[in-house]
Amino acid sequence: MDLGSLERAVGEDPKNPQARLALGEALLAAGRPDDALDHLRKAMGLRRDYLEAYLALGRALLAEGEHVAAIATLEGGARWPARGACRLGAALR
Repeated sequence: MDLGSLERAVGEDPKNPQARLALGEALLAAGRPDDALDHLRKAMGLRRDYLEAYLALGRALLAEGEHVAAIATLEGGARWPARGACRLGAALR
């Protein structure tokens, strides 16, 4: 999905964590980690156990040079043990 479509999806349903995550990841992939941060943080706020949002936010923070915040975010994602441990390790590679 292109950025415009993702932005429209978030505009239509700003409380949809999946739409926020998709837009944040697309912005990150487009080399816009600063723009991605707000959407990824909101995705996490809408769904506290959303591991994918923790991982994407950790990557965005790393891209911004915010290493301490990235580590804290990734550690927060690891607190969700049912899904976290293996995927967290893979994200850090």
